[in-house]
Amino acid sequence: MNFLCVPRFLMLFWYVCGICFLVQAEKVLVYDEEKGIIFVDKDAPKTASVPKAAPRSALPEKKSPEPTSMQLKKVVAPADRHDIQEGRKKDPSATYLKSGLDYFTAGDFGNALKNFMHADSLESKPEYLLWIGKTYRQLGESEHMMFTMQNIFNVYPESDVADDALFEIAFYYQTAGNYDTASILYIKLAEQFPFGMSYSNGEGFREVAKKQRQAMRSEMISNLNILGFSGDDLPGLYKQFQGKFDLLQTGTGNAETIKRIKQEFEEQNEAEDRAQQQKEQRAKLLKWILLGNGVAFLLLCGIVIQMISMRNKQKTFLQSLLLLRDLSVKNL
Repeated sequence: MNFLCVPRFLMLFWYVCGICFLVQAEKVLVYDEEKGIIFVDKDAPKTASVPKAAPRSALPEKKSPEPTSMQLKKVVAPADRHDIQEGRKKDPSATYLKSGLDYFTAGDFGNALKNFMHADSLESKPEYLLWIGKTYRQLGESEHMMFTMQNIFNVYPESDVADDALFEIAFYYQTAGNYDTASILYIKLAEQFPFGMSYSNGEGFREVAKKQRQAMRSEMISNLNILGFSGDDLPGLYKQFQGKFDLLQTGTGNAETIKRIKQEFEEQNEAEDRAQQQKEQRAKLLKWILLGNGVAFLLLCGIVIQMISMRNKQKTFLQSLLLLRDLSVKNL
């Protein structure tokens, strides 16, 4: 072999390798599901290099993105808000009214008030104000209740709930002890709304007003009779009571008079209860005394019987001794 031919042979070898490298450079590595990693032409369709989709069970679960602060505000509502969703304009006001009624029936008046107020903010209606006022009454917020009911009666006098508002006002004065004002308002309710019916339960207000006035009258006549003012002329009884306790003699059941009547009635009842308790205690004590005396008498009787028995035994013993002595003397 010619020594000079060797470099030419090597040069030819490297030349061929270079050409193959350049040709190979036009290929790219792809993954084939059957053949594994292979070279393919750069311009070959890409679909051949895409592996088949793995079954759903083999795929890792896709995690939900972390909720933002705004999403958290919608998803995790505060405990005191419940179904009140800020910014939701698509829900009609009637939806919140129904939700409020459900809370009201369940006795959850705090959330009932929030739903009623939200309904009123979406669409102002006297019916919504009525339930707001009723809820204020249940919560013991009398000032807010009275303001709401007076607003209904003054602003919406022709509405279907104006009579309900007037009834709530009259009932407030009755519970506050101002029977005179309450009675006047009940009369006004019956005269101004003779066919008015309760928005909540459908009861006729004329009959309700009559029953409430009769209840107040019966209560006061009964209390005053018990306090020593006999008769059934209520204005005259009021005057007698007011004169005895140095009150302004109006002959009406104003707040001051009703309060004093109830106070005196309660004090008299308490005094009678104390007297009854003392009587029962004395009867119980007498019972124990009699029982103790009976036991003592029985013990005394037992002692007397025992003493009599002992005396008889002693007498018999003495007689036996005398008999023995007489026998001894005769033998001598």
